[in-house]
Amino acid sequence: MKKKLYCIICLCSFISIMLCVCGKNTNLIDMSTAEGDEYMTIIWGDRTYIPFCVVSKNDCGTQIGYLDGETDNRVCKYKDYPTDEWIATYLTVDGGAMLFKEENVTNIPDSLESEYEWNSPEIEKLHEKYPEYFELGTFKGLEVYVWQMAEGDYRFGLMQGTNREKTLEELMALNGATLEEMSLILSTFEIEDRDIFVIPWQNPISSYMVTDDMVKNPEYIRNIRNMLGLDLDEANTMWDRIPMVRVNGKLYYDTGKESTISGRCGNMDGEITSTVDGTEIPMEDNQSNFGSGFGYQYGADDTIEIYMNNKWFVFEYRGESE
Repeated sequence: MKKKLYCIICLCSFISIMLCVCGKNTNLIDMSTAEGDEYMTIIWGDRTYIPFCVVSKNDCGTQIGYLDGETDNRVCKYKDYPTDEWIATYLTVDGGAMLFKEENVTNIPDSLESEYEWNSPEIEKLHEKYPEYFELGTFKGLEVYVWQMAEGDYRFGLMQGTNREKTLEELMALNGATLEEMSLILSTFEIEDRDIFVIPWQNPISSYMVTDDMVKNPEYIRNIRNMLGLDLDEANTMWDRIPMVRVNGKLYYDTGKESTISGRCGNMDGEITSTVDGTEIPMEDNQSNFGSGFGYQYGADDTIEIYMNNKWFVFEYRGESE
């Protein structure tokens, strides 16, 4: 009898242990977080989730992970919503939960409403209309290209910053956003105003002429920055990130054009011997902001032609506008 009772006790203990093990999810995912200027995001693989609204912990389902190695900071399913679009998080000692939305989700259930600016319907609509403007890196800043269709009628395109002048093909591919739309789009980036570069250009589809005098007038740029809600103290000119070189005390800017000269002399007139960062202006002769070791020859109409990658590129003198 004692032996039988002992076996029953052991069997019950084994079943209890197995139930505990089976009831616990051993495949929880350790997700990471990232701090922004306005909110914390959750990173899960190649997806980024942003705060959407406060929800009841009772609506949180199966736990699927935790945050930054803190097992008490739980991540779980929310109702029957797909986890590649919605997840919720809460602390075991806290009474509420926060619902997070995958940043590219635009189909919002009618039962949900967010009070956060970054989830505004206007921005969601813009994300659908101009998806290419929301997927840009900001390591080298942002370049806002602006053209006019008529007096007071501005259109804007957005590209990530580079150390080169954009090609006509790239510029023609820009979808023209209105002033209000571009202001909202820029507000979604965590970037300093000084790293946003306003660059006017003459769009071939417009008959409204933007002259060089207008473009080089600092007030023209400041006026556009003011309309976009950008800090005027951080104003910059359209040439700030264009490749440039100083020769004989004069600053030459890349035109983005290749030379058409054939049968040229084989001797170089000079060589670029030093370089500075791509965001800086060369201050010494034979110094560029794109590299050294390149030979050059003087061209016509205050230009020089630089030999790089088996091609000749035209640089022009534009006056001391730096």
